[in-house]
Amino acid sequence: MSKEHEMNESVQYADLQKRTLRTLMSGLVPAGAAITSAYSAAAVLGEEITGNETLGALAAACLTTGAALSTLPLAKIMTAKGRRPGIVVGYATAVLGALLAMTAAMTEIYIFLPLGILGVGVGNGANLAARFAAADLAPEESKASAIRAASVSIRFTGSPPIIVSTT
Repeated sequence: MSKEHEMNESVQYADLQKRTLRTLMSGLVPAGAAITSAYSAAAVLGEEITGNETLGALAAACLTTGAALSTLPLAKIMTAKGRRPGIVVGYATAVLGALLAMTAAMTEIYIFLPLGILGVGVGNGANLAARFAAADLAPEESKASAIRAASVSIRFTGSPPIIVSTT
């Protein structure tokens, strides 16, 4: 292989990595904002439906619970089929969860709210995992920087930070 061909291939790979990072960031930011909004809305709506602050907080806590419960199933999908299918499953589950939570708001049937917010939590799990997709195409010495760039883009939405060790 000629040196010129190797340089051209290296430049194309770097362009692909930058494009992938931009695409990820353009999806992570609105998803992070939606998840943050869902957390607040769940607490308020849960209390409004039931008249009980504890049940409002329980509905909001389901977001974190959904993210935690989805971690291993999403990781299994991502290991078997790649990150994209896992992220798609997580986001699709979040959409269904949001529709169920919206049904709770319209019908004032409380049980739909925590179940729906669990689904939104699965989307949060996918959103957290998507940050690491930024490192997939990055050169070994730039993986931490790529993850940091994806994580920093979300800081403006209020999503929880991920701490990455570079050692």
